[in-house]
Amino acid sequence: MPEPACGHLDATGTEAGLLAGLGLSFPGIHTDGAAMARLARGIKESNGAVLCTLPFCCTVEAEALGASIRLGDAAIGPRAGTFVCSSLREVLRLPPMETAAGRLGQVLRACSLLATAGEPVALEISGPMTILNWLMDLAVVLREWRRDAALMGEVLARLHDELAGYALAAADAGVLVLGYADPTGTLSILGPQRFGFVADRFVLPLLGRLQADVGGKAAVHVCPKLAHALVSEDRASWQDLPLARPMAYGQGCLAAGKNGLPLGEACLKNTGYFLKNGVIKQLVPA
Repeated sequence: MPEPACGHLDATGTEAGLLAGLGLSFPGIHTDGAAMARLARGIKESNGAVLCTLPFCCTVEAEALGASIRLGDAAIGPRAGTFVCSSLREVLRLPPMETAAGRLGQVLRACSLLATAGEPVALEISGPMTILNWLMDLAVVLREWRRDAALMGEVLARLHDELAGYALAAADAGVLVLGYADPTGTLSILGPQRFGFVADRFVLPLLGRLQADVGGKAAVHVCPKLAHALVSEDRASWQDLPLARPMAYGQGCLAAGKNGLPLGEACLKNTGYFLKNGVIKQLVPA
């Protein structure tokens, strides 16, 4: 099955009119939890979505580890500034991620504000290749990985622990759907061998840990680009879960949530995806 196309990255670049209507502006929507919450609710209502989805970029995890990020504006979202690492060993020496500080802390504050107000919240967590892409030159990552796979394994293990802690903090903040995506770590970018390495060393162990750590609190959702690739590369398979009735995909994720197995047949931001047969697919790791 071909890798699904993605049309949902940096979606807030198209929300200038909505920002003005809500009295919000850049860079506040990326730095202030209350502003994030207002925009997330505004996007949900404007798009007829089921979930309030945060954050509005895929840079917060890397910034929490020390990456230099330019926050951008309505035309272009946050992007890397000067790289802060020149080698994978330098990544291992970075200070630990603090979930209560910086933009990461503000994202969790926004999640908590929305959850307290009764809004269903989805949080998308960025994976290791995307994080590394903001910290250092990706060409260097790939070169060092080729020369020393064990070192890359150490980096993945370190990031695994960081993201697992972030996910648990998000569940404690009231997030009902924990999404995992890695725009730089797709099969089409990495190729089968490297994708399989990350799947075996990072993605599948992380999904298992999230099931153990946040089961009963939140559903776990995998970006469909990754989910379908895991299936095509024999790292997982699909299993049907009957729902009470046909419903929108976001509603299906909430209905299936806390059931245990990850979801991921469609994008959380695809508000037009409807489960017309009243069945949602779960991702079963191989």
